[in-house]
Amino acid sequence: MEKKGLYTLPFVQDILHNQDFQSLQRYTHHGTTTCYHHTLEVAHLAYTLARLLKLDYVAATRGALLHDFFMYNWRTGGPRLHGFRHPRIALNNASKHFVLSPKEKDSILRHMWPLTPLPPRYPESWIVMLADKIVSTMDYIRFVKSKLALLNYSIHTFIWVPLLSRFNRQKQYS
Repeated sequence: MEKKGLYTLPFVQDILHNQDFQSLQRYTHHGTTTCYHHTLEVAHLAYTLARLLKLDYVAATRGALLHDFFMYNWRTGGPRLHGFRHPRIALNNASKHFVLSPKEKDSILRHMWPLTPLPPRYPESWIVMLADKIVSTMDYIRFVKSKLALLNYSIHTFIWVPLLSRFNRQKQYS
C-alpha cells in the first residue's frame, strides 16, 4: 500500500479529516519533517507490519496516527522534558476528539518507551513504538544527508572551484 493509500482506509477518516490533526502540518518534528508527515509515515509502517503479522491493524494504524498528537512546537514551546511528557499530552488530546480502544491508548501512551516507565502492553503498541523509532531515525538520516549535501555543495562551490580556477590561471601564465 502506498502512503496515499492511508487516505482510503475507512477507519482513519475521522482522524485524517480532523482540523486539529491537520494542524500538525504546521509543526516541524524531526529534522525538517513535519509532525503530520512523520505520523503518516509511522502509521503506514505500523499498518503494514500489523497486517503482515495478522494483528489488529486498525488499532495499530490509529494509534500510530495519534502517537504525536500534541499540537505545539516542542522546539520553541510546550512543556519541559517533551520526550517524557508528550505521550500523556497526545493521549489527552486524542481522547477529546476520538473514541479510543485500549490498544490505541496504550500505543499513544507508551510509544516513547524506554523514556516512559512502562513498556507497551500489546503487540500493536510494540509495533507503533518500533515504527516510530524507525521512522524517526529515517527522518534524521534524511535531515543529515540534506545538510551533508549542502556542505558538499558549499565546499565545492566556495572552496574548490575558486582554488582550481586560481591554480589554472597561475598555470596559464607560467
